[in-house]
Amino acid sequence: MGMIVAIGGGEISKFETLAIGDYIVNLTGKTNSKALFIPTASNESQGYIDIFNDIYGRKLGCKTDVLYLINGNLSDEEIKNKIFSADLIYVGGGDTIKMMEVWRSKKVDWWDYQLVNGLGLIEAIHCPHYNEEGREGFDEIMETFEGMGIAIENNCALVIKYDKFKILKSDEKSNAYKLYKLNGRVHKQLLDN
Repeated sequence: MGMIVAIGGGEISKFETLAIGDYIVNLTGKTNSKALFIPTASNESQGYIDIFNDIYGRKLGCKTDVLYLINGNLSDEEIKNKIFSADLIYVGGGDTIKMMEVWRSKKVDWWDYQLVNGLGLIEAIHCPHYNEEGREGFDEIMETFEGMGIAIENNCALVIKYDKFKILKSDEKSNAYKLYKLNGRVHKQLLDN
């Protein structure tokens, strides 16, 4: 595994995460990086795909491709080849439960997954859009959860490389937090660089 950049949210079409996208592209160390978009969670919305192609293709200079898992008819080997030939993979937002169901049915989840049936790439549960209404439920989940939680607000991203992390912000007011239980109480720690 190379790096993970977990974006907490933000409107890609309004360029709210453009600075984060630019950073991601630069992480590849290549010009004309191959950027693979996986829009499963949005039900492979053509509008979302067009926006991705515009931002990562035209604005950020990538060669873009899309992995169609709902409307496509690719073999397991073709799916694997698309994923492993990409310099960066952008997983679009939407219905995460549906996305994981489709990924499992197409064998995209060959990584071990655990806890809330994610991919198990990090040992934590995750809450994107943490500053949006209704996300206070994540804090309540942490009251009964014994592991670590990572909460990321819109326009903020968490970059993980091996055993180190970095916080990126396209809005300085946005934050990322580590939540954990200690002596029966949930503690929230601001993550910074």
